[in-house]
Amino acid sequence: MIRCLPADAVAVEHAAREQLLKTDRVIGFLCRSTPLAEGAAAAAAAIGCHRPPPICVADVYRKDDSDFPFAHLRSTLTPEEAGAELGRILLNQVGSAKPPGERRAIPVELVLPRGHKPSQ
Repeated sequence: MIRCLPADAVAVEHAAREQLLKTDRVIGFLCRSTPLAEGAAAAAAAIGCHRPPPICVADVYRKDDSDFPFAHLRSTLTPEEAGAELGRILLNQVGSAKPPGERRAIPVELVLPRGHKPSQ
C-alpha cells in the first residue's frame, strides 16, 4: 500500500515502480486523482510491464468521461439529489458547536475506459 504521497506524478511513479518491482503478485492502484494514476501508469510503462496493473481513479469530475483513460468511480446521484444531500448536511450543522460525526454513503458505479475488456 502506498499512502501519503504528494499529488506529484513523478513521486508516485517512483513509489509505484518500487512496488511493482518487489512483487510477483498482481497488484492494482486506486488513485485519488488523475495525476496519481498517470504516475502509476508511467511506472508500469517504465519497467515494461507485459500486463499493465489495473488503475482506478476515485475522484473524477468530468462532464463527459467517454475518453477518460482510466477506470473510475462515478456517483449515481443526480445533481439534484447531491444538492439535497449537501443541503441536509448544512442544515444539520446550523447552530451546532461542532459538526456531527455521522457518515454518509454515496452510491457510485465503476466506469471502465472505452475499449476495456474486463479480465476473467
